[in-house]
Amino acid sequence: MEDVRSHLRDHAQLGRTGLLFRRTQDGGPVKSADWLRTFKRACRKVADQMETDAELHPMQTGEPESDESQRIRELLTGDGGYIYHGTRVTGLTWTYRLSGGNLRAVQAISGHTSPKMALRYQRAEMDYLAAIAGNVSDMIERSAKS
Repeated sequence: MEDVRSHLRDHAQLGRTGLLFRRTQDGGPVKSADWLRTFKRACRKVADQMETDAELHPMQTGEPESDESQRIRELLTGDGGYIYHGTRVTGLTWTYRLSGGNLRAVQAISGHTSPKMALRYQRAEMDYLAAIAGNVSDMIERSAKS
């Protein structure tokens, strides 16, 4: 809460219609290109650090870099890099998973007014789908043995 107060006090414009994020040069609204440039720079920095860690990992542990680490690095830098709005998709996908598939919880957290809109932010990844298929297969095998 203190971080929010500090930001509002030091960076936001005053008043009910003041901007929460503004350009320091002229006080105008931050353009999406500014956000994107900064976000992509941060993604590149994280990917570079992950690459350094991946090079050190085999020397420290004797094990190769994990598939997940490689996938994250590729996601951050490949095909133009991670999509800024993708952070919302990722967060809401994990919210759905961690809530046990509770769409109402996702709606409440995201602020969506309809289940249809909340579902637009869900991403089904192959490893997660494979785990679900494995769980269903195990359930069928257990019931066949009963």
